[in-house]
Formats: sequence, structure tokens, C-alpha cells
Amino acid sequence: MKTKEREINCPHFAHKAQFMFIKPLDIHLLGQHTWQDRAGNTHFTLQSKKKDVGLKNLLSFSIPLQLSPEQQYIKSISDYDFRIVLKAVSRNKVFCIAVDESFDKIHTDWNWIEKNLFSKLQEDKTLDQTDALLLRQFEDMSVDIGDPQLAAEMSKLSEIKEGLHTFFPLAVSDVLLAAYPAIYYLSETVVAKGQLLLGRNCLYYTGQRQGQDQTFPKEPRLAMQYKDLTLLEHGQTKKMALDGIVIGVRKERFNFSVQVDRKEVFRVLSSLANAAMNRLIKGAENSLSSSSELFSKNNINTTGDLAVHVTNRGGGLMLRSRDEYHQEEEMQFDVSEQLDFTRLTDSVPERPSATQRQTHVIVRYSHIKTALVNSLPDLDDQIRQMEFRNVFRLSYQETITMEETPCYYVIKSNLQTHTGSLYLSQNFMNFCALGQPITPPIQTTSMLFDVSQDPNIVLTVPYSHLVSVQRQSPTSLGLGKLASSGYLVVSTKNRYEFWLSFNNVKTRDRVCEILLNRIKTVDWNFDDDLIIGGRNGPLGVKEEKKRASVVLDGTHPGVNELLSMPQKPPKQDLLQTGLKFLVEVRERDGSLQSLAVNDKTVIKWAEYFDTHGKDVSIVKDMKQLRDLLQTTSGVPDLYRGDFWMLVSGAWNSRPEKGYYERLLVDNAKRVNPFAEEIEKDVRRSLPEHPAYQDAIGLDALRRVLTAFSWRNPAIGYAQALNIISAVLLLHLREEDAFWMLCVIVERMLPDHYTKTLVGSVVDQAVFTELVQTHLPQLSEHLKKLYLDLSTFSVPWFLCLYLNSVSLNVAVKLLDYFFLEGPKFLFWIAVSVLKVNEEKLIAKGKDDDIFVAIIKDFYARLGATQDTEDETDVQFMTGLPLLNVLLHTANNVLGPLINNESIESLRMKHRLSVVHQMEDTNRKSQIRTLCEQVTLSFDEVGHVYDQVRSLEFIHGEEEENPNGREAKQSLLDKEHEEDLRVRISSLGGWGLVQRYTKKPIEHNPYVKSISLQDFRKVFQITSPFRFDSQTIDNNDQHIPIIDRIYCYCSFQYHFAQRKRLPDPGFIVDLAAMAQALDTLMKQPLHTRLRFLFDLHDLDGDTFLSKQELKALMDSLLEMFQKSSQGSKTHAEHEEESYLKAVSSFLTAALQMGDSKDKDIKLGFNEFLLAILSQSVFVEYFERKWSLKKDGDVVIVSWQKNDNK
Repeated sequence: MKTKEREINCPHFAHKAQFMFIKPLDIHLLGQHTWQDRAGNTHFTLQSKKKDVGLKNLLSFSIPLQLSPEQQYIKSISDYDFRIVLKAVSRNKVFCIAVDESFDKIHTDWNWIEKNLFSKLQEDKTLDQTDALLLRQFEDMSVDIGDPQLAAEMSKLSEIKEGLHTFFPLAVSDVLLAAYPAIYYLSETVVAKGQLLLGRNCLYYTGQRQGQDQTFPKEPRLAMQYKDLTLLEHGQTKKMALDGIVIGVRKERFNFSVQVDRKEVFRVLSSLANAAMNRLIKGAENSLSSSSELFSKNNINTTGDLAVHVTNRGGGLMLRSRDEYHQEEEMQFDVSEQLDFTRLTDSVPERPSATQRQTHVIVRYSHIKTALVNSLPDLDDQIRQMEFRNVFRLSYQETITMEETPCYYVIKSNLQTHTGSLYLSQNFMNFCALGQPITPPIQTTSMLFDVSQDPNIVLTVPYSHLVSVQRQSPTSLGLGKLASSGYLVVSTKNRYEFWLSFNNVKTRDRVCEILLNRIKTVDWNFDDDLIIGGRNGPLGVKEEKKRASVVLDGTHPGVNELLSMPQKPPKQDLLQTGLKFLVEVRERDGSLQSLAVNDKTVIKWAEYFDTHGKDVSIVKDMKQLRDLLQTTSGVPDLYRGDFWMLVSGAWNSRPEKGYYERLLVDNAKRVNPFAEEIEKDVRRSLPEHPAYQDAIGLDALRRVLTAFSWRNPAIGYAQALNIISAVLLLHLREEDAFWMLCVIVERMLPDHYTKTLVGSVVDQAVFTELVQTHLPQLSEHLKKLYLDLSTFSVPWFLCLYLNSVSLNVAVKLLDYFFLEGPKFLFWIAVSVLKVNEEKLIAKGKDDDIFVAIIKDFYARLGATQDTEDETDVQFMTGLPLLNVLLHTANNVLGPLINNESIESLRMKHRLSVVHQMEDTNRKSQIRTLCEQVTLSFDEVGHVYDQVRSLEFIHGEEEENPNGREAKQSLLDKEHEEDLRVRISSLGGWGLVQRYTKKPIEHNPYVKSISLQDFRKVFQITSPFRFDSQTIDNNDQHIPIIDRIYCYCSFQYHFAQRKRLPDPGFIVDLAAMAQALDTLMKQPLHTRLRFLFDLHDLDGDTFLSKQELKALMDSLLEMFQKSSQGSKTHAEHEEESYLKAVSSFLTAALQMGDSKDKDIKLGFNEFLLAILSQSVFVEYFERKWSLKKDGDVVIVSWQKNDNK
């Protein structure tokens, strides 16, 4: 989507701002120009600037001043010749609200104001209200809307949304993005005509039925949340020949035909549904019931003043015996027994500060953040920025600062010209030219390119690497009309020149100005001094061998002592070269592997680097590199490590120099929850390779895996990462291997190594569909065998084929993978089946034989002897067989399968995969809880659904940490912390005392329900009414729902404190289910014991006068909601409860032990006082149940016969 924009250079903002309407600006700040009114009304005036020659000449001789960004912004506004001002009479001020360069353009803005604002002002508003309304309108427009046409569309959508509130409650909190005319197929013969409305979180449909068929509603209305979609695909409609859109929600299917902008509708739906799936799967990464083990029957404590009857299920909230109260234990946690992976300094802080810990929270992937989407342009911009970063393989902080500029890149040495586009971002100059279109052609959904093609020429140069930008005449290279505007010659530190030509001189000069400005302001500390073959090659091997020789010779007890030797800076303690250069590796014939620079393959690669660059500014000519890889059988070891770093984007993705080392040092004394898993797998990683038969290789691998788990705790550690890291360390220094691992996991294969492995499962579905498309006969054969491809292909994708083929073949496949990206994994997977298709169909009669044929193929790929003259692929071995495989992948399947087609299939299958995982996860957690509570499966399911629904909504807080919801959430957490401090000051049930308020931090390892969510779910699923008003610290009253929440969290803290140094205060689904089960299902005695304990805040097993008063308040809270029936009956029932509470108080005061004007009411006396009231007995013997009627949870009760 490319639109003509009017821009001004606005340093006040992060990017170039697009202005027609601006943020209201007091005209007194805009200088002393003379303005003439051209049009006006009560609120607005259109003005033009009067020309003053004398003043202009005077100003032309003014001395230029260094202006601040704010001053530059104001000056750029005042330079315009036409403006519209808003007269805020109530404030005695005039604000500039629009500027433009011509009368025609400003008049367009004026017309929009008259049509959309002035005519809609209500007469009954006061002057002050009107001014405030208009100022707020233009404040909002300046942030979200860049032109009047879009503003008009948003205004129309706002009106439509108002009409939706009556029919769709979900629309109240939603943001409407677009409306399209659409036909909804009620059946094969009956249709409705109306509008398909796309919101940020839901899609809506309203229409009118056509025809007289009364079996369908006259005005059908639909509302579907994107998170509930299980199917979204193009489909043939039932009645019309036009392509339609099929939407599925569980087992239901909805067929639509969109007459206008069908491609746009499908793209928007796909993006929003995909974003919903990403948010949904994040919620499934950690269990909602991780504390369930605390409530198992083996951990239940049943002691008390009276024996509390606890069945095998239920009553699990009583974790602590009464005789443990007031036994405060010292927190002792010995970390000396933990493995010390990173002894890099003599002195390491015990624990990193809160700021340091927050630095390494969950590393987010590049997903759509719907919380930041307020219009379709917002969504399109996010998609375009994501695509931009993926094409140029840049970090997720990099964004386009200058829109796409058509450009010609000329290679000076051979005058070869490439037509493409130039993109400028914060830190890089980027150019790409597209390759051959995919065959057969498909409709593109790209926001960056107009066709479905993968780039063929890719260039990314950091500004810090540039030294000059010069203009050259059109005749400099003699290319005639192609360079009619002349050239820009961009030179780098290493004297490489990029010749760029543009369509016109104005564009060329503009690019030149931006580049020169960036060179002046760039951060020159940016680490970009990488020369291919100079960093990860064997040039620095001698020093590294000298440092490591004591380890390799076996004369030193271990690498930890080596790394902690005095007078060695930390930098020297990390591995500074690839491990393969420190050990002897032999060729197939038994000779030592050669790194001679006169090797023919090395010479060919050196020629490419001489022409296309051999540093961070390397030009990636995809076709030429692909051919070079195949003809030279991979990148020479001399260049391989540095080549991987550059073409994968790992080098440009590092946030700062020294990050890896600081990550290890800052977390050296922290306990890593993944340490045990990592340690098990470290010694299993390439155990036959000499590099991992000594401490130096094992310790480097351990450090890389541990550092990654600190950086990305959402993943932590997953099997396969050890194999990948081990191979990377053979060719890369330790820090570079770490960054390569980050790029693989976080960008190239996101979601593949999470706890759910959702990315891997989705890719298996994509792989299956590719086999169906390109190998239909083999696909049919697999169906006959009932053989699922994933039974043997999952390791191919997760381990990057490293555990399937020999190491010498594996690194060659990695050369392609880092160059081509994830699509290469699919190329190879389909090629393996295609090369062996005939044999697999003919001889693969069962699962075992089928898999054995593939294993034999992989074994022949790594054979030590090549079959040079063999033409039958079934008998080939070694390099000839590998060449056949790579030729099939690159030349046969490569043109058919590109990035966009894979992403399209991923999006298609992610819907069903995520919902299958969510269903499985839901059933698993509910079954686990049902073993511990007497709530039924459906009842626990209702609670689970409520919690997950709120958790999904909270995804907006992570996506927009500066938004209103995130700020409110922070306030809620602070209130929760205040409540925790207050309860602990009152005794904390004897579980937690002397608790002090702590900074609000995010724990990525454990999932906890917030107090606000706990209140919301309890209000829906419990039979009692709970007062959740804010607590006054001077007030003794604490609502019972808050007591339950804190009681659960304090129990968790106490139970875990011996095992964890800082267990936190966790309340999850397991705790909530236990609380509900105790209140709704357990015997009367258990319920009363729980009620008593909730109010015994000091944990002395007695209720004081103040605690007894709090208990009475809680009873009144509970009874108010419990009154059911007609108004008269409810009033009568409530009156009986009030009398019972009064009688209970009288009995309790009489039974309690009075001392010093206070009482001490034990549980026995409390029980007798309660049982003396028949109303209470009947009330606490009720057996409550949860049922669902549509989307509403209904709480009902019956008498409990199990007395």
C-alpha cells in the first residue's frame, strides 16, 4: 500500500511525521508573521501568510542558530504559508490545528472540518465544553490520523460502532478498524446482504436476509472473537462463482462473499487471527495450576483443635498444622552445591539488582501487537516493519525511517545493474532487488513488495561503517538514461563503494542529506569491525591454543580454575575461536584437515568477497551464493563462522558489545532453574568429537546454554539446543555462538523451542501440505500406511538435520540454512522424499521399512567414499548424492516454495494447531485438579475458562506497557502489595511476618492470578457476595475475598520457602479451585474451619474481639448474595440471617474467654456458637454447583445429605 504523503522533517518525533492536522499549538509560539483571513466561522479560521519582502531579506542575513528539536518543530510549522486556527474563546487562546503548502490542500482540510466537525457541534454544550471537545479531537487526530480521508473513515466507523453496542456487548471495549459490504450464506440458497465489520479483537456481521424463507432470522447478526477462530481460508461460495472467505469456529462454518477488497479483508483477518493465536499460546506456556502438587492428598495436614475430616479430595488449603504457628524459621539457602558455570570474576554480587533482573525478562518475538492497533494503517505499518526486519535480518528495534525509494544499484567493477528499493532505518542503509517470480504466480499479501518474490540482492550497511557520501554526474559510469539523475557514491571504512542512482535529483539529494546527517550523529562505538575470515577463522588460534593448552593436554584439573586465574581480564576467559581450530580434525582419507589459502574453493570464495565485500557491508547475491555453495561444496572453514554471522543477521542483531559477558557475570550466583537439564545434556552433545572430550569445550557449551536461559526464560532450555550450540561452537567463538543461537530461536524459528513446541507442530502441518501438493502419489501412499510424517520428520526441523546426517554434511546444510532462512528446511525435507519417492512407494510397505529407507539415504549422504561415475541415485553415496539433493532443493523446489507461501501455510494451520494445544492443555490441567477437589470436570472447566479469558485480555498490557490497561494493572499490583504488607503486620496467619513492600517485578517462570482477576472470577463462580472495595489502612475490615486470596498466596510462600530463596506469593487455578471446593462442596465442619482460619490473622488459634468483628462482617457479605427468590422472600431470608448473626455474636461472647477487656474464642467455642443457629447449619450444608447457560455461569444449590 503506497500513498502519496506530505511530510515535514520533524526532529521532535522519532520518525518523519505526516502532517495535515497537527497537535494544537498556541499561535504565539509561531513567530510574528502577518496572516490574512480567507474563511471563517464561530470556531475556525482559514488563514494565508502575507508576504513581507523586507522582513524576508532581513531574515536571510540572520546568523543560523543551533535549534533544539522542539524549536526545529515549531519553525517547520511556522514556515508553512497556509493554516487553520481554532479559536478557544473560553480560554482566551488561539491554536493552530492544520498547516499546508498550498491553498488547494488547506481548503481540503477546511472542507473536512466543516463536514465532519463544525456541523456536528451540539448547541446545548457550554463554550468551555465545546472548546475542550475540539481540542481533544485534534489531539487524538494528530496521534492516530494523518489525513482527512482516513479521519473521515474513522469517524464513520465510530458511528457504526455506536450502533453495535445494542447487539454486541463485545463491541463496547473493541476498536472498529474497517467495514466491508459482504454477503453471508445462511444456506446454499439463502443469503443475507450486509456489512462485515473488523474490530481489533472481534469480527462482526450485520445484514438483511434476502427472500421469504422464514427458517432464518430476518436480520442475522454474528460476533466472533479472533481467538476462537479455528479456520480461515479462501473458499468457493455455495451460490456464486466468485471466491469467498470461509471462517470456522470450532465445528461451525460461516461462508462470506466480499465483493470489494477481498484480498485486503483476508489479509487483515489473517493478521489479527494470527496475533490472537500468538497471545493465546503464550498463556499456555506456563501451567495455570503449577501449585497443584501442594494440594495433593499426601501433603494435606488434617490436625487442629478438632479433627477436621478431610477426604481424599478436597480440603487441601489446610497445608500447615496448628502447632507450627509462630515457629519462624531462618531462611537458609546454600548455593554452593549448585554448579558454578561462570566463574569469570573474583567477586560477583549475590543477586542482581531489580533493574538487572528486569533487563533479561522474556525476549519477545516479532508478532503483531494488537493493543497498538487503532486503525488499518497501524496494522499495515506493523506488518510492513516486521517484513522489513525479516528481509534484512535486523533486530526487532529497527524500523523504517524513510519509506521505500526506487533505486538502481550499480556494481562499479562490472557495471552490472540491479533494480530495487532503498530503505533507511535508524542504524542501517538497506537495499534489496527481487528475484524471479514464483511459478505459478500467486497473489501477494506482502506490505513491502508488490509481487510474491524473495529478494535476490540484499545489502545492509550500518551507518557507522560509512565514511563519505558523494554526488556524481550522470556520465560517471556511462550508463546513459539509467543514471539521468546522477549517482550517489557511498564509501565504507574498508574502501568499498556503493553506486546508487535514483529516478530524480530531488530524491537523490534527499537520500544524500539523510545519510550525511546519520554519519555525523552515529554512535561510533558500534562494533562493526568484522572481516570475513578474520574473527572466527584460524588467524587467532595460536593465542587461544596457548591459553587452553593446559586443558587440552590434561595437565590442569578443570576449566573453572583456568578461568579464575588472577590478573586475567574477563574478556580473555571466554572462548575466542571455534573449537574445531583447537583440535585435530581429520579428512575422510585420514589426513589432517587443511586450511591452506591456495585451496581452489577458498580462492573462489575470496573472489566473491573481493567483488561483493568481505565485511559487514557484504552484498548478498542470493543466486550467485547459492551456485557457489553448490560448486564448492559449502563455505570453507576459513570463512564459515564469519559468513554465518553476517548472512544470518546475527552480527547486526547484537544489542551492544559485552552483553554476553555481563549476562553471565550478573547472574553468576543466581540459581538457574534449568541447570539440571542443561548439565545432563552437555555431556551428550557430540560426545565423539574431540572438542567435547575436554573441559574447555564442555564449559563453553554450558555457558552458552546457561546464558541463553537467562536471556530468554520463557524458553529457558529445550532439547536440541545443546546439539545446535555444540556445532556452532565448533566454528564460532563463544560469544558469537551465543548470538547465533539467539537468532535461530528468537527470529528464524520462533515458537519452535517453547514448552508447547507450537512452531514445530505448525511446521509439520505445513510440511505435510507441501508433500500433498508437490508429491501427491507419495502422499497417497502415506495415507495407505496410516503414517504421519511427523513421526520421523520432527527432529529434522528442531535439530536442523544435525542429528540425521553426518557432521561434515550437516555444516554444509547449515551454510544454506543461514543464507536462505527457514524455507530451506522445507526444501530439504521435501527433496529427501522426492529423491527417494520411487523407492519409498515401491518398497516402503510399512512404517519400519519406510523410515529405514530414509535412514539409509542419510547414511549414504555421509559416506566416506564418493561414487563419481554412478548415475542411479539409489546407489550414489557421498558428495554426488549430496549434490543431487541440493540441486533438487535449490533448482526444483526453490522456485516453487518461497517465504510468503510458507508464511501463508503457517498462518492457515496455526489456528487449528493452537486450539488443539489449548484443548489438550485445558483437559490435562482440569483432570489434574479433579483428582484433588470434589468439583466436577465441567465445574473446574468453568473456572478455568474464566481465568484464561482474563489472562488473554492481559496480553494487551504486555503489548502496550504504556497504555491505560498496563498502568491500571500496575496500580492494582501496588494495592495488592499494600494489602499483603497490611495482613502480614496483623500476623499473616503465622505464615509470613515482618513482610516489607517490594518493587513490582515480573516472574517469567511462574504464573499467578492477580487480586483483581481473583475477585472477578470469584464473583462469577462463587455463591457468595464479596465486598471488594479499596481498603482503608486505618480500617480493620478486610473483605473476605481478599482474605482468601492472601491466605492462598501466604500458604504457597510458606510451603515453598525451604526450597526456594524467594518463592513469591502465587495464587493460581489450583489454589482458586481448592478455595471454591472448600466453600461449595466440603462438609460443614471443613467450611467452618476454613472460615475460622481466614479470620485468625495472628495465627494463635483464637479469635480476638477485632477478629470476631471481622468474621461477622464477612458473614454479612456472604449472606447478601445468597438470598434468593422473590423480593419479599429475599428480604425475609436476609432478615433471618441478620438475626442469626446477632444471636451468634451473643453466644460467642458468652463462650469466649474474656481477659483484659478482650476475648479469646477458640475453634470449639466458635463451632458451638455457629451450630446453635439453625439458619447457619442449613446455610453451610448447602451443596453448590456451577452450570453454564450460553456464556453465563449459573450458581445453584441443593441440600447436602452427607451430614
